[in-house]
Amino acid sequence: SATTGLAVHGRFCKNSRGSWAPWTCAVALRCSADESAVEVFAHVPALPSAKGTSMIITQHPNGVATMSCPGHVTLAFDRQRFHRMSYLNLLVTPTPTSGAESDLAGLLGTPNGQSHDDLTHREGTISGAVEAREHHIGSDDLQLAAIRESWRVREDEQLFKTSFAPPVAQQARRRSVISQSAAEKICVDGGVVDKYQLAMCAHDVSMTGSAALVPNFLSGVAAQ
Repeated sequence: SATTGLAVHGRFCKNSRGSWAPWTCAVALRCSADESAVEVFAHVPALPSAKGTSMIITQHPNGVATMSCPGHVTLAFDRQRFHRMSYLNLLVTPTPTSGAESDLAGLLGTPNGQSHDDLTHREGTISGAVEAREHHIGSDDLQLAAIRESWRVREDEQLFKTSFAPPVAQQARRRSVISQSAAEKICVDGGVVDKYQLAMCAHDVSMTGSAALVPNFLSGVAAQ
């Protein structure tokens, strides 16, 4: 937030080879009324504690948990695995009546329902609408690189207090609970049709043996 202490910071993952991967492994949220943030890590299954803050943390039956700054924003998250990596699915939603959508900005754009100002530099320079640009992973566009660098967290504004080093055991490949073909059938029977979603669904179901994961791979299928 430009006018309050409200802030969200994320950390990307490193894969088993030590290279950066495009997944979020940790997130920290600080409400405007608080001095410290609450941290969530993909490889730590326990629900974080909001002790000493104004934040409200709720675990929902579908495996999703929410961290809410009352009257401002809610951050929903769940933990997922892909091959040997643990990562977080995140959704940040401003409270409809808070006016926060007009005061929030960052690397993910502005949550105001408009696309013309999503590519905004930290200093306020707008580089054009998202749909007017061609993006892809690995883009060498200098303007996009400048926007990314402008939002890089500075040392004096760091929210994370915990050093990030996932245990080696979390990166070891686990033995499948059920066969890949059986897991794929469970996903197909559950309605997953997109080949990429199906591959991820089959992997997760084979590792856990749980058909309850299938709905996680139904969203967005029609658009692909």
